[in-house]
Amino acid sequence: MKKHNRSRERIEHSLKQMPRVQDKRSKNEIYHNIQDQLDSKKRYRTHRRWPAPVFTSAAVLLLAILIVPGIWWTSNQTASPSQEENAEDENETGDSASTERQETENTAENDTDSTEAEEPEPAENGAEEESPPEIREDTEESGEEPEGYVAALTQEEGRDSVNAVTIPFESVQGSVIVPLTFVAETNLKELLNFITEEVDGNEFGLGPAMTEKVSWENAENGSLEAAVSSETTAAEAGRIERGIEELARYLGEEGIEVSNIPDESSGSEEEIDVRDIDENRGYYLYDVNDASYLVTGEGAGVSTTNENGSLLSFEETLVRMNEGPEISEVRAPIPGSLTVGNVEGEDESVTITLAGSLEDTSVEVQQAMIDAVGLAAADFGYESIKFISENSDSLGEVPLNQRWEVPAAPNTIEWRAG
Repeated sequence: MKKHNRSRERIEHSLKQMPRVQDKRSKNEIYHNIQDQLDSKKRYRTHRRWPAPVFTSAAVLLLAILIVPGIWWTSNQTASPSQEENAEDENETGDSASTERQETENTAENDTDSTEAEEPEPAENGAEEESPPEIREDTEESGEEPEGYVAALTQEEGRDSVNAVTIPFESVQGSVIVPLTFVAETNLKELLNFITEEVDGNEFGLGPAMTEKVSWENAENGSLEAAVSSETTAAEAGRIERGIEELARYLGEEGIEVSNIPDESSGSEEEIDVRDIDENRGYYLYDVNDASYLVTGEGAGVSTTNENGSLLSFEETLVRMNEGPEISEVRAPIPGSLTVGNVEGEDESVTITLAGSLEDTSVEVQQAMIDAVGLAAADFGYESIKFISENSDSLGEVPLNQRWEVPAAPNTIEWRAG
């Protein structure tokens, strides 16, 4: 008790020491302040009662949205039978000419559907449906040139590779032979057999390889032997022989031999030595899908003779490669903005004078021209070329006033067999 009293006395003493606080406001002022606080609390409570009517209104609106469409749909369903009856009456009383016209249109549509149904479906072969490659003809007139030129194999690349082989593929229409060059680190016989059996020309927008029915062996004299079944037809044998000639053009093998494998009934064997390959004159561009390939004039069916019936000279060949061939399947590799001038050959080198400009041509178009001229020169026995500008002006990416090696083979595919 004493401790409690002392604490109380201390508190009272401390309160007495504090300054005196007086409220100078009148009683009315204090009363009004209290009344205002009470009024504000009433207003707050009244405001919180508002959400209930809002929710009620929203619920009513939602019900209206759900009910009204149902009523509208029901009324339409009720009205539809009468509308259909009216439509049938109108059709029955309609003009007979319009009915006949409708029947004619339906017949035409049915014919179209039946024609589309008769078309073969690639899906039956287990592959995805693909449209046939679109062959671009008359590209020179339209001014549009494919951007995917497939460059030639250089001599340096050919020396660095263990083996490079050029396989001829047919175009989808079968009118053009397209040589594709593959590089691999394996022996030539295995490479030829592997490509013949495994590579599908459809991957490049082309038809089958012309040597797909050929098996390759090493002959006794060290050359290659193309073994063809004697059961092949005369047309197939001619196609295979033409393909082997195109292959030998770049293979550099003088002793490719074509032999028929005897069947059990005949027991005979015929051996054909393919050494005399038809001379080619010029290279041209063949466009399929987004790719451009160089093809021989011989493989494209372009004439190799002049008006006198003589084989074209190198200068005449370049002029035709500039002006364009007489067929539409291929186009000229030398742009029309250039003209071929003087052509002078000396031993294994040739100098070509060009006039004009290549300002409006792409780098790929210029490279295609360089490769085409180089491969054409190789057919005439030249090993190097030098370009000269008649106007002493630069010709884009074309190397001027310097000798460079002709390419080894056209259309190098970025694909290597292990």
